[in-house]
Amino acid sequence: MQTTHTEPLEQAFTASIIADDRLRARTRETLRQTLEDCGVFGGDPARVDELLRLTDTYQTYACPARVDDESLLIAGLYGMIIILHGTGILTGEHLELGPEAFVRHLRTGALEHDDPPESARLLAELGRRLAARSMDPKALDRFVHYAERTYRAYLDKRDDLLQGRHPGSLAEYQDNRRFRIGIYPWVWLWIALDGFALPIQRPRDEHLGTMLGLVNQITYMRNDIATLRRDLHDGLENYILFLEADLGCDRARAIEVTKERCNDQVRELLALERTIRSAPGDYPEAAPYLDFLRSLLVGNLLALEAFSTSAYVERDTLLA
Repeated sequence: MQTTHTEPLEQAFTASIIADDRLRARTRETLRQTLEDCGVFGGDPARVDELLRLTDTYQTYACPARVDDESLLIAGLYGMIIILHGTGILTGEHLELGPEAFVRHLRTGALEHDDPPESARLLAELGRRLAARSMDPKALDRFVHYAERTYRAYLDKRDDLLQGRHPGSLAEYQDNRRFRIGIYPWVWLWIALDGFALPIQRPRDEHLGTMLGLVNQITYMRNDIATLRRDLHDGLENYILFLEADLGCDRARAIEVTKERCNDQVRELLALERTIRSAPGDYPEAAPYLDFLRSLLVGNLLALEAFSTSAYVERDTLLA
């Protein structure tokens, strides 16, 4: 799938990308100033530094190759918003904005009150920078749609937890995640900045579709391990918690079984990739998609490893 650039974007998507230390350093300092201006963490430098380190790791491993200062800053800002809101909604720390206000701030870049909460300040800053970027209107609409859906999902999770609703069985959980694209929210923004040129939808070919499902499942399994390490799970949607109940085992054994199953799926993924690459006549358009899936998975796993050892928020209070 060609873009307006001289090369397909998916071919430029690699696992370790941002090698320009000066570019990353400039982004960190601009983000630091933005966080301070918006009052995030009340100016606590230790928590701000940890959030910056986490964001820097994600940006190193999970973004397109062609980035400039502003696109790196914009995506980093959105990443912080998702981090803060995702954990904050679940812990009860960030409930100032309803979904409608979330979208208004993102679209207009305008603040509605004289003393707005930090979440509104961050969203307004992102909205102003997106407006200045002069994105394609359709791409912006799609990004806002995905951003709102992500935001609402966190609210729904919290509501399910407080109401005691359970999502069902392990099989249902796996099926729901098989074709939920395993891309971190701020990567959606980079994709939007490029006019949604990446092949992010489920492919029609059965084998490629299976590969996408495997990438998603591997990513979400590792995500569930990482969130348990951080003690940030919401008590509802976690592969390991389902496995504990299904196998009647303890947490440590459930994590080991999850790792074993994850490794089995990686082997299955690589075997499918070899099959497809060995028959280019049968899959003439597959090579860029395979490169995209492989680099996406590697980037996701490296970023998750950084997440699992970070402590940028306090322990989840909902289950205390």
